[in-house]
Amino acid sequence: MAWPPTREDLERARDELEQRVAERPRARLLEPLARTHRWLDERAPASRRFRDAADDVAAVLARHGREDPLRIAQVASLLWRASEPEAAQPWIERALRARPARHAAAALHYLAEDFERAAAVAREAGEDPDDRPYPWAEALEALSIARHDDDGDRATRARETFAGLIHRERTPPYEESGSAGLSLFDWYEEAALIEAWLREQRQPAHDELLALLGG
Repeated sequence: MAWPPTREDLERARDELEQRVAERPRARLLEPLARTHRWLDERAPASRRFRDAADDVAAVLARHGREDPLRIAQVASLLWRASEPEAAQPWIERALRARPARHAAAALHYLAEDFERAAAVAREAGEDPDDRPYPWAEALEALSIARHDDDGDRATRARETFAGLIHRERTPPYEESGSAGLSLFDWYEEAALIEAWLREQRQPAHDELLALLGG
């Protein structure tokens, strides 16, 4: 597979996913379709498909009738990605009450803009008795501190770490699905946008962010 994904790769994936969603409109397909729309700068359909995915996961929760913290967190993050933070907030609170794992809790605190708590929980998630690194948690901690302290350097560090994880895993945005929080491509975009905002720079376009992954 060529790396990083090209616009042609994204357009081809979008068309294939749209066909599959037409046959089976489930969150595991709707979410990557939404993300593909977003990376093609098709914002309206991206938001609509993220909302559709959230509705599907919420319906599964209602049918099962139990508090699954990871699925609840997934609804919250899908609504946040649909640009509906107010709708996401009660789901964030519900997920936190269900006591998710630390990495999911850290992401939820970030989405709720409780950046001090997000940094603290990400730091806890990154602690390992064998002193093994957990770069995802380190990146989220850095990004949370960047938001709390208006620190552009930490935002840059977070973006670079997320980019490194993407480069290592090489999972394109149209194959990312099912996370309780944001996907690696979501976090990479978020860090890049915050970095530009804190440095008072133009927000990078999605094709520019993809090109940076080839470096």
